[in-house]
Amino acid sequence: MKKIKIYWSLIMIFLSFSLFSQDLNTEEKPLNFWSNHKEIGFNFSPLISTLIPFNLGETNAGFTSFSFKRYRKKFALRINAGLKLDDINEDGDNFVLLTLGFEKRRMITNKISLVTGMDFGLFGLIDEEPFFNISTFYGFEYNFNDKFFIATEGNFQFLVGEGINVNVNPPIAVFFY
Repeated sequence: MKKIKIYWSLIMIFLSFSLFSQDLNTEEKPLNFWSNHKEIGFNFSPLISTLIPFNLGETNAGFTSFSFKRYRKKFALRINAGLKLDDINEDGDNFVLLTLGFEKRRMITNKISLVTGMDFGLFGLIDEEPFFNISTFYGFEYNFNDKFFIATEGNFQFLVGEGINVNVNPPIAVFFY
């Protein structure tokens, strides 16, 4: 009789550990809060650089551009479209940008994430033949909450057109998502 009680106790302990160690919810949880999200961003750098008081120098704040991202579980498809219009004088350069790429986001802390990826697209003067653009980018995002971000990113760019140009752009652009 004593052996039966010991066996019964061991079986009950084993069953209780096995039941409590499994998650009863079989629904797949998202990897990150941005999984399956759509994001639309705007590059505010040109606007900010013109509104800074006593900004008398010429700044290269980048393009006034929109960015659209469609995240899946791990990667995002991103589309960027932008213009840089120089209306200071009639000899100014007017550029257009259109890229398609992918992006990966990694959390560093609860609020800060590292963003890396690649873009392919067209870049160039409006009146001339465009350059084909291949670039790898990196950047940081600060997440105010799961709907609102502020981000900056830089890139390493290869431009192929009439010649081959290589640009290294530090992260100076400020995006709001």
